Amino acid sequence: MLRFLVLFLVSANLCCAAPGVDIDTAATVYQAEGLREQVRISLGSMAPRMRRLFQNDAAAALDADQLAAVETAAKQSFRVDVFEPPALAAMAATLDAADVRDILRFLGSPAGQRMVAADIESARHDEATQEKFPDGEPVPRANDEREALFDQILTGTRAVDTAVEAYLTIARGLAGGTAIGSGRDPVAARDRVDQNAGVAVRAQLAATMQGPVRRSLTWGYRDLSTADLREMVAFLHRRAGEHYVGAYLAAMNAGFDAMSRRCGERIGESWRELAVASRVAAAAAKPASAAAAPP
Repeated sequence: MLRFLVLFLVSANLCCAAPGVDIDTAATVYQAEGLREQVRISLGSMAPRMRRLFQNDAAAALDADQLAAVETAAKQSFRVDVFEPPALAAMAATLDAADVRDILRFLGSPAGQRMVAADIESARHDEATQEKFPDGEPVPRANDEREALFDQILTGTRAVDTAVEAYLTIARGLAGGTAIGSGRDPVAARDRVDQNAGVAVRAQLAATMQGPVRRSLTWGYRDLSTADLREMVAFLHRRAGEHYVGAYLAAMNAGFDAMSRRCGERIGESWRELAVASRVAAAAAKPASAAAAPP
């Protein structure tokens, strides 16, 4: 529902309780909302993004081999076939069977199809375009009605909360996975992320992300008509729309958690192998250095 690059996560609190549906029904909704295509397109940029994330951590002081290991692990982990099984399972567990018909009716309507097409088109834009929004690139203001509708869509889709939780989901997954790969306690590593993500931190993240998320949403839906936006808002205000948002976010959370954990595990394993190789090389160099020393 939101452009894939802006969303990412969701906590269990965002998901409405529901009796669940079977995987085939969840897959029907998943396909109707174009999520597979959005994921497939968007994951292509994750490897360099992960490398930059680690590279920008000055305290880690990673060398070129360690950063290369991060990028390789990301390429192997941020994949549709890793994302999809847990995402579909989470969506199936969260969807309300009573509302699936209404959800599919909206997604199959002209307004719903234009929304999905806009989401997929947004995922296709290159990284330079995506980076405009965090940097404050302005988006032309629409008329008052459209601006109000964009605000309602922002609220109805919980886009800012989603962006905040996405950041924390990836951080938890990487922390826990890296701990496993390095032979440390993954639970303690994930707990440290949660302990550091208190109310004040979450509020700060939300304040930081509010502008970029709003600009991205406005830009992504810029070609939708005002009537389309009205239909989106009306859907989001219905029970089916609320359950749809909860199921969508649950799927995103589960998929990104799985990919991040796998990425972290592979990073940890690679770093451990690099450390062993470094120690072996250092030990092999000692006799040669001793032999070269003057008597």
